[in-house]
Amino acid sequence: MARFRPNIVVNRCSAFAEDTWSEIKIGSAHLYQTHLCGRCRMTLVDPETGVMAQNEPLKTLRKFRMVDSSHPDAKALGVAPVFGVNFNIVEVGNIKVGDIVYAIVE
Repeated sequence: MARFRPNIVVNRCSAFAEDTWSEIKIGSAHLYQTHLCGRCRMTLVDPETGVMAQNEPLKTLRKFRMVDSSHPDAKALGVAPVFGVNFNIVEVGNIKVGDIVYAIVE
């Protein structure tokens, strides 16, 4: 997980559920999804050693995490697989580990 540098990690939901979340509320914060997160070559760098791998994890992600050409972000993402989503702030608030995440699904 460290290779992907997440700001927030949500558990107790299905894999890639965040792809469908248009908005989330965590603690007193309210956020809306802006776009899927295309992954770059920085994920090839082991954060412990600084050594860059040849292909992984991007090679594996490209097998099942590419957007369809009809997706609105397809042109911007190009050959980058997606893993995670980007959100922007609607209402500033405080969040903490263990807060329940309430999601509005598209």
